[in-house]
Amino acid sequence: MKFGSVPIAEAVGGTAVHSIRQGDFVLKKGTPIGPAEVAALKTAGVKEITVARLDPGDVSEDQAAADIAAAIAGEGVRADRALQSVRRECRNSGCRSGCGRRAQPHR
Repeated sequence: MKFGSVPIAEAVGGTAVHSIRQGDFVLKKGTPIGPAEVAALKTAGVKEITVARLDPGDVSEDQAAADIAAAIAGEGVRADRALQSVRRECRNSGCRSGCGRRAQPHR
């Protein structure tokens, strides 16, 4: 796996290693970078992004997790796709949902 910071124009084909928040723009960790993401990053004023690129023969994190889950799942156990398990606190005063939304009101 290759991992490092690159200029936005060279990020196509990589996967975002960190979430990026710049004003109203949000790019989540794990997002594959394509031409649309490059354009959005440029519009948001982002100059560089840290990406990961798999080498031939490498297995993605999600695929590795799925393979392990399938291997250890016993009778009566269902293995689902990997999910990011980060809970973010909502920035709306009084909200306890953990939804992470900024706009008010939303619930």
